[in-house]
Amino acid sequence: IWGPAQVDGASQFPIYRDLGAGIYQTVLEWNNVAPTRPRRAADPNDPAYRWPADVDFAVREARRYDIRVSLTVMWAPRWANGEPRHYARFVRAAARRYPGVRLWLIWGEPSRRQNFRPLPRFEATGPRQYARLLDAAYGALKRQNRRNLVIGGNTFTTGDVTPRAFIRGLRLRGGRRPRMDMYGHNP
Repeated sequence: IWGPAQVDGASQFPIYRDLGAGIYQTVLEWNNVAPTRPRRAADPNDPAYRWPADVDFAVREARRYDIRVSLTVMWAPRWANGEPRHYARFVRAAARRYPGVRLWLIWGEPSRRQNFRPLPRFEATGPRQYARLLDAAYGALKRQNRRNLVIGGNTFTTGDVTPRAFIRGLRLRGGRRPRMDMYGHNP
């Protein structure tokens, strides 16, 4: 389920539990957590990090109500300059910060230009760049905990690149596919 973790200071997790929600999904915005470049990027205690109180609250409440959490990690800070290794270090720090989270969605709707760049409409540039990001994140998250599940893709039906074209272009150098445990799609 998507929704606010709290409304007027009241936890929404009792409602989500009563609705039968098994997974709560929210976004961890990398650019807001790390507006400046951390010195020890894989360390969640690096002073550059500003972990959001709302995500901390959601993770605590979800655990209290026996609901799993899926974190979508997106929105790169300017200093990262599209480097997959920076993203991988950040998701590793996030996995250390939130050790009970096992579901990691690598970006949200990267087939939409407003969410992921570069994304030229009739080229594989975007999917190839995303493949590098996904594969790097997979390695970092699995090194942190083998039980972490890495969700790739999460394409959007009417994105700037069709899901089929995005999947075709989702290749690393040499044509190899990026590693992931599941592929997501948002209809």
